[in-house]
Amino acid sequence: MGKIQRSGLAVLTTRLSAEKIAALQTRFPLGRANSAGRTFTVNAPKPKPADCGEPFVAILAAGTSDFPVAEEAVEVCVAMGVAFEKIYDVGVSGLHRLLNRIESVQQASALVVIAGMEGRCPAWCGTCGAAGFCGANQRGLRRKFWGRGRAACDAQLVRAGVTVVNIDNGFSAAYAACNVARLIREARTS
Repeated sequence: MGKIQRSGLAVLTTRLSAEKIAALQTRFPLGRANSAGRTFTVNAPKPKPADCGEPFVAILAAGTSDFPVAEEAVEVCVAMGVAFEKIYDVGVSGLHRLLNRIESVQQASALVVIAGMEGRCPAWCGTCGAAGFCGANQRGLRRKFWGRGRAACDAQLVRAGVTVVNIDNGFSAAYAACNVARLIREARTS
């Protein structure tokens, strides 16, 4: 365990119970715990806000039930040293909520969209991209479907530039989105 701390490398652990988070906090008091996202990071870098000047990932959550998955995605961004912005509660209860944050969405280098119960939030973002008001950003996409969401899922699977990951997998969606942001950052500096 001492080697982990001395290495200075960020080590992210996901899908933790409250008891395991507490045990890790005892062992690594300087670690970063996120009980909502069920994660713990040793040697976590300082979180980078979207306005830091680097390419960033926008994390969109449809509603409150998607909050834990969104928080897991946030912690992936932190661990990978990628700037991010949280845009929560932009689901099917009102397209106006997404439109109120459209500037942030347009400026993002990649999106992680947590779909909600019917998968409409990613469909809206995809439609926005095709219509031009979300821009042409790559999208890391996290989908969550219950029951009747199959058609929405199928519609997203055929979109270019969209990564569809399995249910409640904020880690993989954020990892894909962070890699897009990192590639853009590297291209800008070379």
